[in-house]
Amino acid sequence: MRGLLAVALAKRVGECLTLHMAREIVAESVPDCAVDIAQLPARRRGDLLFQAEQLGPLPGSGELAAQRLRFLQETLPAGVQPDVQWDELRQLERSGQLLILTIRRAASGELLGSVWLSLYQDINTGERVACDDMLFVEQGARGGMAVVQLWRYAEVVLEQLGLVQMTCHSRETNNAGRLARFLGGQITHTGFSKRIGCGQKRAPRAGKD
Repeated sequence: MRGLLAVALAKRVGECLTLHMAREIVAESVPDCAVDIAQLPARRRGDLLFQAEQLGPLPGSGELAAQRLRFLQETLPAGVQPDVQWDELRQLERSGQLLILTIRRAASGELLGSVWLSLYQDINTGERVACDDMLFVEQGARGGMAVVQLWRYAEVVLEQLGLVQMTCHSRETNNAGRLARFLGGQITHTGFSKRIGCGQKRAPRAGKD
């Protein structure tokens, strides 16, 4: 890492340090340990193509970034605006902690959906596991088996990478838990979230005013 940092700094001798430059230096100083997606075979099912993809050096641009913003438009609480930390996502990808799997039309290449997976080591068991950060399918591709096939493709890829468990989140608004159950998932916990200082009140108890 020191060698990479020295090279990154040497390339910019005499230049004024800016926030953008600092981010570039950090990115160049960290060894690229991203998942080698070239070793993950794509899978075709009818007119659908399932494959691994990466954000690349310009993480806030392109189709994957635009799809993430559409996902956030549907899922963020009312009044909360997205402010995606693209540089952080890119660093997670470079460190091998982020894997993106997509669905595309085989003929046209149209992006229909994607699942973004966080890869990490469970601190309690030492096992390598995955957790979904985002699962999104475009409106026109919902209602069929595309998302099921994407999830099954994810299982194949994760097994190939040596991971032994995958955790997914089900939103109350879309009842996505049906998908997890259909694919053999079991309920392990229930999650709750609350916006602090935003007027969310405690739910009234039965029989109380």
